[in-house]
Amino acid sequence: MAIRSGAPIETEQQSELHNLKANIRVLEERTAILQKKTELIENNLLKNFKELRSEAKIMQAEITELSRGLAEITEKTKQLIAELGSYAKKEDVDVLKKYLEYWEPMNFVTHREAENIAKDILKKSKV
Repeated sequence: MAIRSGAPIETEQQSELHNLKANIRVLEERTAILQKKTELIENNLLKNFKELRSEAKIMQAEITELSRGLAEITEKTKQLIAELGSYAKKEDVDVLKKYLEYWEPMNFVTHREAENIAKDILKKSKV
């Protein structure tokens, strides 16, 4: 009888051993899946990091270019301001305009016209 009473214990142990092996296989599969997912995530992170680093370099180059352009525009603006300082102001031009209207330079006689008038007067006085 000892053999018969031991047989069910062996079968239970074998059944438990079989269940443990099945659980271990499931856990190993899950571990393998998690490792693949982890590897995929790491690869994606590296890829994204490289892309971001590349984009950051491009943006830095663009910022540098924009800074140079801004410095150039600032310099040109300063030159324009300095050049505008040498031009006459509107008030000055208005004053000159009033003087010109007052003097009426179009009514002035040119040097030749004055000579011709003088010659005509001399001719008339001799006649």
